[in-house]
Amino acid sequence: MTTASDARTTGAVPARQRFDTSAGRSRVRILADLLPGPLSLGAAAIHFAVISEHFEEFWAFGLFFAATGWFQAWWAVEYSLRSRTRLLWALGVVINAGIVATWLASRLVGLPFGPQPGEPEPIGLPDVAATALEAILVIVLLAIAARRNGGSFPEDRRRARSRLGPTLIAGAIALATTLVLIAPRPG
Repeated sequence: MTTASDARTTGAVPARQRFDTSAGRSRVRILADLLPGPLSLGAAAIHFAVISEHFEEFWAFGLFFAATGWFQAWWAVEYSLRSRTRLLWALGVVINAGIVATWLASRLVGLPFGPQPGEPEPIGLPDVAATALEAILVIVLLAIAARRNGGSFPEDRRRARSRLGPTLIAGAIALATTLVLIAPRPG
């Protein structure tokens, strides 16, 4: 059995510390810090990239994509820089789960309104990517809430600001990837 003095001299970690449940909390904190903002911002970037084609198809579709993109961008910044409240978590889960459900309905049975009511939409890579980001975001938020019992994380401003860089970089990568995926192909 490793003692505390052995651990100091050999670098060994006592079994009691290796299996400490507080390690799970740090994984949840990392999950909470790194994933939600970029996931939401990535989905927002994809929605922004396809707004005009959806406005051309039907004004309500364009409005939906604009509202969705703005919500997801606002949510990413709010979550990453400002607050971690139960309300913000609930908004993230409910709105993104609703978007995923709407996408599934539009691909499986078609929407009940629009230029072609009741006709399923074709599945494309950008919409699959956005839906995957939203579904992963919902799963991550539910996992965080389950581990934190729905509470909020105490924040200090320095930690919140330190998440801005990764969030913006992930959003820029998502936007660039989206632009490449939706760009017209020659011939």
